[in-house]
Amino acid sequence: HPQGIWRWTTEAGYAAAQPQWTTVLDLDALSQAEGKKWVWKGASCLQPDERLCHVALSEGGEDAISYREFDLQTGQFVQGGFALSKSKQGASWLDKDTLLVSRDWGQGTMTASSYPFVVKMVKRGQPLEQAQEIFRGQPTDQLGTYAGVITDGQGNRLVAIQRRTTFFGGETHVWTPQGTKKLDIPARTSPAGMVAGQVLFQTSDPWGASPAGAHASAPLAEVQANAIKPVLVFAPTPRQSVDEVVTSKNNLILIYNDNVRGRAAIYTPGKSGWTSKPVAL
Repeated sequence: HPQGIWRWTTEAGYAAAQPQWTTVLDLDALSQAEGKKWVWKGASCLQPDERLCHVALSEGGEDAISYREFDLQTGQFVQGGFALSKSKQGASWLDKDTLLVSRDWGQGTMTASSYPFVVKMVKRGQPLEQAQEIFRGQPTDQLGTYAGVITDGQGNRLVAIQRRTTFFGGETHVWTPQGTKKLDIPARTSPAGMVAGQVLFQTSDPWGASPAGAHASAPLAEVQANAIKPVLVFAPTPRQSVDEVVTSKNNLILIYNDNVRGRAAIYTPGKSGWTSKPVAL
């Protein structure tokens, strides 16, 4: 399988010496059937069920991708489902019947560096030309503008639009059905996840009591009202750096380097702030 397979196993199966894998999608077989060399570019599944996913495929590995809706329960592409033709683009699930899409919508919708800067709402079964615009960057932006949907295990949701005015940072806007609101946060600070209604931010610039390279949080209501009072979650020492953050239903798992050694800790929000405990590695 030189082009790869998409497969899954259970948690117990993964821990076994010989995991029992179930193949979801065989890229080599798909390429042979359709006469194209499909390259895997990722998949995003609708939370919390994680049954419907949009799969990103690139023909020959080029930057432009196409999206197709895939049903993990049936193991098939959805007949008549969401299908976005080839473009430099990004798509996020808003709900089962709605995507937030940035792509080449036609003349004047791509930056000078060939990134999309117009975000539209695409409804199931709706022709792309009927999609509703919800946000627009500028053609002079150095990178693109994309919408992301952040959820947590309690059903909270934040729609954040990242407008990359430069290669190093930009603006963050919050979208609700009432419109968009620009957040008063540093250009190199951005949302990184949400746990129990606490929105997490990663910082590359100092932000209040949070130094560069730290992670901070704020209640969802504060973020949506653009009245953020960031609470420090983790601040690295001069010999530490954050490698990755992963959210679960009730916790934040922070993976970091400490003097070139891998470390991990579990952070849990509570009434008195965040508590942490190290993970034995």
